Amino acid sequence: MLGAVGPWVAAGLGALIAAAIALALAVLLSQRAVRVSRAVASLRDVSIVEFDAALRLVEVSGARFDELAWTDPRGRRRRLDEVLPAVEAQALAGHCRAALRGESRSIEYRPGADVDVFWVRVVPLLDRDGLPTSGLIVTTDLSDRERGGVPAGEDSIEDAIIGITRSLARTNDPSAVRDSVCEAARLIAGAQMATLLEPSTDGRGLVAKSTIGGDLGGMFIPLNEASTASRSFVSAESDFVVDARIAAPRDRELGRRTRTRSIASHPMVREGRTVGVLAVGWREVVSEISLARVDQIATLAHEAEVAIGRSELLGQLEQLARTDELTGLLNRRAWDEQLAKEVARALRDKQPLCVAMLDLDLFKDYNDRRGHQAGDRLLREASAVWRSALRPYDTLARYGGEEFGAILPSCAIDEGLRLVERLRRSTPEGETVSVGVAEWNRREGPEALVGRADEALYEAKAQGRNRAVADSPGGPRELLS
Repeated sequence: MLGAVGPWVAAGLGALIAAAIALALAVLLSQRAVRVSRAVASLRDVSIVEFDAALRLVEVSGARFDELAWTDPRGRRRRLDEVLPAVEAQALAGHCRAALRGESRSIEYRPGADVDVFWVRVVPLLDRDGLPTSGLIVTTDLSDRERGGVPAGEDSIEDAIIGITRSLARTNDPSAVRDSVCEAARLIAGAQMATLLEPSTDGRGLVAKSTIGGDLGGMFIPLNEASTASRSFVSAESDFVVDARIAAPRDRELGRRTRTRSIASHPMVREGRTVGVLAVGWREVVSEISLARVDQIATLAHEAEVAIGRSELLGQLEQLARTDELTGLLNRRAWDEQLAKEVARALRDKQPLCVAMLDLDLFKDYNDRRGHQAGDRLLREASAVWRSALRPYDTLARYGGEEFGAILPSCAIDEGLRLVERLRRSTPEGETVSVGVAEWNRREGPEALVGRADEALYEAKAQGRNRAVADSPGGPRELLS
């Protein structure tokens, strides 16, 4: 991590980088760009900028950048030094150049003496060969949170809300966001229970996604039955039950399972649509709730909706970033992560592990004869057939181009050969594949293991293609054709 320059302050990485990389890769995929742009646009405080290798702004999305005059009405690609002061542009350019080398950065930006503050992620955009050719700047506007834009109330509660909203703005894990919201709701309301209820898969009711102070696992609250949660969800208004013991059946069940008497529900609304309910409960009967407390819970529900929406979007995009667009298999990045995990698991469990590298034979000639669309179809069909031929716990990934990789846990070299032979024989459209297999020697790292499998693949090509060659630990090569 480079040192900070001017107002750009180096920050921690972790989940922020993973989410930012996901967003960057998803935007790169043109077929998904419209969906991603619409999703980002629905998040009021998130904006994105794509820059090219010359550090010119290619695409700008987000009203905040319009305010800052980052967009050019003539459509010209503006440079960083045209939209930022020299010192700030130089500092950001350093992070952008790092992205063009394949690195990712997270920084905090405070423009001049202004009270505005932005959480900024600078990440690479990769081409189909996995090389960084441009980059993305993803910003989250934290200005309102830094200024403490919450309703007035008791000082301690107001301070708590400010701290909570700042924390939520920097959290990208949906589960962590939900748990934090519930714990914060208990604090703000002086309650003993808080739960986040969200629509079930079929949309017919509500289920608890997080609960603090009770166990609501497996509980289903139908939207067509009377309850404080269903009324709040359907009407998009707050609802209050003074004593759950004499209320509707679902409220009685909620009170029994959380040992609460009074329950207040508040809707979480996104773009005019209710997306969940934040409910809090007290062990003793509460005859009424102050308007100030209702406002505070409403503020928290709003911040929860924004944080959950952002974290879920970034989680979805992270999954897209781990998936090869053409075949639907894991991509090279996800392969590297999974292989490291499998090597660690094999070491811990004292189990064998094999890696196979597969390469479609004469694929370039196939493309030249049949066209690139036919080549893409062959890659998709081969991926589907090979995936179905492997065991459920095996991993198949597109390594790059026409090369694929398979991770075979709990698999010694002989069984590995039998497995890849099934793949070789099932290759579609009368085409052939060469395969190299290597068994982990319990000393080497993942890169060395893949290297030995690659060497075996080259041997299979040299032997005439359409065969599998195995390189076992310390043993002779075996040939299967």
